[in-house]
Amino acid sequence: MRSPSYPSPNHAVQGAPQITLGAYNPTSAASNTHLVTLNGIHVTVVSKTNPAAVLGTFDLENCIASPNARVPSHVAWDYRGNTWVFSVLGQASAGHHVLCIYVGITANVFGAYNGYSYNMSSGTLNSTDYMRMAIWREAYAFTFDGLGNDLCVWDFTNATFFCGASFNSGPLQWAPMTAAEGEMPDRNVASAASPTAGAVFFRAIDDEYESNATTPTVDFIEVEHWYGINFNASTYNAWRYLIPVADFIKSPLLGVPTPDVQTLNAQSAVLMNRINFIKQRNATVLTLTSNSSVVFWFELVWAKPSPSAAELWMLAQQGNISVAASGNSAFLPTASMDTNGTIVLAMAISGESTYPSLYMTSRLANDPLGQMRNLTMLASGQIGSTFSTGGSNWGSYWSVTTDPSGPRTFFVTGQVSLIASDGWSGRVFRVRVLGETIRRIWRAQDTCGQEVTCDQFIVAS
Repeated sequence: MRSPSYPSPNHAVQGAPQITLGAYNPTSAASNTHLVTLNGIHVTVVSKTNPAAVLGTFDLENCIASPNARVPSHVAWDYRGNTWVFSVLGQASAGHHVLCIYVGITANVFGAYNGYSYNMSSGTLNSTDYMRMAIWREAYAFTFDGLGNDLCVWDFTNATFFCGASFNSGPLQWAPMTAAEGEMPDRNVASAASPTAGAVFFRAIDDEYESNATTPTVDFIEVEHWYGINFNASTYNAWRYLIPVADFIKSPLLGVPTPDVQTLNAQSAVLMNRINFIKQRNATVLTLTSNSSVVFWFELVWAKPSPSAAELWMLAQQGNISVAASGNSAFLPTASMDTNGTIVLAMAISGESTYPSLYMTSRLANDPLGQMRNLTMLASGQIGSTFSTGGSNWGSYWSVTTDPSGPRTFFVTGQVSLIASDGWSGRVFRVRVLGETIRRIWRAQDTCGQEVTCDQFIVAS
């Protein structure tokens, strides 16, 4: 029996009343033992059981001129390599951008790292913004802003890049997928038909906006799925898919209102920063903002459409969350799924009477298809922005991280605006989504032969 509380929130939240992780697009990742956040070059190691407890901090070796700039940076846990990986894209000097990659020598997050740097101002690698990183066995997939060759893989063994011209490319479009849990295949099976046997990239296409199409009731998720990657020859094969989804509106979110005179800039119809593949379910979940007040989410699966067909990427379910009735804007959604099919989705909400705040929702696998539960506020903002009137690009790298050591446990990392020296605060919350509430009714006879009834509610573990 479905929980009688549906669609009420069904989770417990544990987080710091105020933990400042910096103002530089915080993101995080979890291993079996640690939760690690990254802001620019600043690393914070947080307790998995209590995100209010900071276990230690350190800075990566600086490869950029202004480590306090809001630079694109990522942290990930490499399950196969049993190590931490960081990447930072920044400006080393005027007109000279570099990509720095740090790979742990051991599993100890406080241990030593091998560092690599790449010139991003000329040649194949030519980008100054919006880097994204994902991991599969012994290699890392990257996407960048507006490159002619904007889909790339980095060969960890040889410390070399090679890139491919994406199909129907565009700026700020592609996002790579990483394995959220479990081990990925060996290279010698990289030609196998498996999402984790290569690099998989996603982008959202509003065909009316991008190609003047006349399909106002449908848009698309595009998938580019690399396989048969040969690192020595810098070659690969690719499948490409266009998956029809509900129609969304792609337009820049410029000047998102706040109660103050300052406004915010955000992205619209751009897929979230971190896309996680759940191997046990052959599934992933994607999010984007449509127009200014609706968040769309999509669950995609790698499955056979019929018993005799080959596997392909297809839509399992989709839904949306609108805050239009409250007069607010919703933006920067991000989500993840666990092995049970539980989904946690976080987003920012701001408006003329709402300071930029962090919200979340969730669903269990047996909740009605296409439905999320009611929104819950995780952290309330206190000011609009400390940046100049006319917009501040804010919070592009938020993440929801699945805890690999336990189902239905997630870590939400985002930002709120606080009355502080720089106005921004990175926040981390541990979210435990409760199991389905089941009603159990049974009848029996006591020792005197009298019939008794037990009516109880239990929560699945």
